[in-house]
Amino acid sequence: MTRDNFPSDAVDLQADKISRRSFLKMMVAGALIIGLGRTAGMLGIFDKIPRLPHAEAQSPCPREPNPNAKRSWKILGQDSKVLAIHAALLRTGKVIFISGSGNSQRSFDKKQFLSAIWDYPHADKYGIYGIVSTETDVFCCGHSFLPNGNLLVAGGTLAWQNTDRDKGPRRGYAGSRSAYMLDTNSEKLTAIQNMRDGRWYPSLVTLGNGNIFTISGYSANLSTDNTSKVNPLAEIY
Repeated sequence: MTRDNFPSDAVDLQADKISRRSFLKMMVAGALIIGLGRTAGMLGIFDKIPRLPHAEAQSPCPREPNPNAKRSWKILGQDSKVLAIHAALLRTGKVIFISGSGNSQRSFDKKQFLSAIWDYPHADKYGIYGIVSTETDVFCCGHSFLPNGNLLVAGGTLAWQNTDRDKGPRRGYAGSRSAYMLDTNSEKLTAIQNMRDGRWYPSLVTLGNGNIFTISGYSANLSTDNTSKVNPLAEIY
């Protein structure tokens, strides 16, 4: 079975159109809800509802030991080895810099698509980077985490734009349909099921149930005038 034969959860947003009457009904209903909420607040109704004990909200970031400390930028001594277009903090404490072609036409033509994993916890001691590669260009991709800590990387560059008439017809960027899974244990990017259409600079977000929602980005197909066009499909992984 190829990656293109998997079932897809793609939804065409353009197919779900709302009539003007339905839109007005929703606006009126929303206004009534807001009005009732404000009235209840002024009457103190919500204050009379007993509140259940709850744990203090925990910040995902460590607390500043000295909030008044003066901070400043400094240049690190390590070379990231790639042009860090995207970055993500892994559950291991390491950081992945996703680059792909690194905005280099030469690297794109040579199919040299690289990313780097920075061993941040031991950066001062080792200062080393692990280099990982992909089959397709993940430059201008999107990414989001699964509940197990692995990172889904989707989209990228299928074809470069051309604005120089001396180098051929003008054309826009085309998005890649490819997707990869980064295993945080093996630190390898493995190709997974393709998306229904290409996505150049898509948005990805992890949902409450652990699925990943993706939308937008430039399609793999260009418009009739060879300009980039937005992918109208929404997909869930």
